[in-house]
Amino acid sequence: RKDGVKRYIEASVSLLQDSSGKPVGFRGITRDVTDRKKAEKKIQENERQYRLLTEKMSDIVWIADMNLKTIYISPSVKNILGFSQEERLRQTLDQQLTPHSLSLVLEALSRELALEKQGNGDPNRTLKMELEYYHRNGSTRWMELIISGLRNDQGVLTRIHGVSRNITDRKRAEEALRKSEERLRSMIQ
Repeated sequence: RKDGVKRYIEASVSLLQDSSGKPVGFRGITRDVTDRKKAEKKIQENERQYRLLTEKMSDIVWIADMNLKTIYISPSVKNILGFSQEERLRQTLDQQLTPHSLSLVLEALSRELALEKQGNGDPNRTLKMELEYYHRNGSTRWMELIISGLRNDQGVLTRIHGVSRNITDRKRAEEALRKSEERLRSMIQ
């Protein structure tokens, strides 16, 4: 602009021709799109930061629908459980969890849905669980999950959100300590 402020302009120009087809000028329409460009730039920056955050985190962030189908999982699933995001999204819950952990999840979901049905759903409630997941290599990993519900504008529970942290080393250490204590107790007796 004349005052030195830069603006983004979108222009559409067409050639004007006389009756013989000879160019005689141009006709154009211009529109100030500065606000739109600023909004697009802000969205791109937010997406870049979001991508950086999800790619660098050491926990797994996920969202599941009410049928417990995973609909989003962070890229960290590859480092922790060996599966790509695409592979994980195709898996059913029984392909992700050991049978005992699957039963714990189904029991917890049943309890929470019963509370919802009774009108006792708490939008701020979180659930903490320790579950055993399958790794791509056939072994298992213990994960500590913090789970909460996602609700629509009417307050209806529509999805489940969770953050899963690998606690396999801690669980192994606890098991080694338990066995050591059992041996010590046995020797004392």
